[in-house]
Amino acid sequence: MLIRSAIDGDKGNSAAIADLYKPATNLLRLDKPRAIGQVLFDKPELFRVFESTINLLITDWSPSVRMGAINICFPILNLDRNKAVQLFLAGCDLESTQQRDGILSSHIASDFLRYALHSHSKELAPIILSMKNSSQPELQMTGAQWIISERLQHGAFEEEIGSCIKGSVEHRKWLPLSSMIAPTNVWNA
Repeated sequence: MLIRSAIDGDKGNSAAIADLYKPATNLLRLDKPRAIGQVLFDKPELFRVFESTINLLITDWSPSVRMGAINICFPILNLDRNKAVQLFLAGCDLESTQQRDGILSSHIASDFLRYALHSHSKELAPIILSMKNSSQPELQMTGAQWIISERLQHGAFEEEIGSCIKGSVEHRKWLPLSSMIAPTNVWNA
């Protein structure tokens, strides 16, 4: 029942699309990922049962549903970190920069990055760079924070430190930390 009702919101069903604009329907659709995530925390062995539904939710046309589906990635981190990162990247893969920035500026995305970035910095680097290069000042600052944090903790993002130092005001707010890790030639260039 849970799987079928999650799929019922599929974009191909014109009656379902009309219903999506009703607040109650949207709330119900957002509850599906939350319920699946809770089930997977309690019974991770059911991941394969929900996998096709998770794939549909993570690529849903609605950014709100995608964000809800990104929550499902947390219990999947305990099962298969590579799959969780793959799903997270699919959830963030939106053509609209505004929608992608909306997801990336959420606490859900920040929490996921906090848990996954240390083990998958190479795969998640494009997300961090997208944040740093966003038109939204808050997201620029968050991207710079992640770059500097990962540089300090894990030695990643060596080349990006210089662009943070020479970047926008939001990038430079983290300048005191940057000065501890930037190569001297970055300051003199």
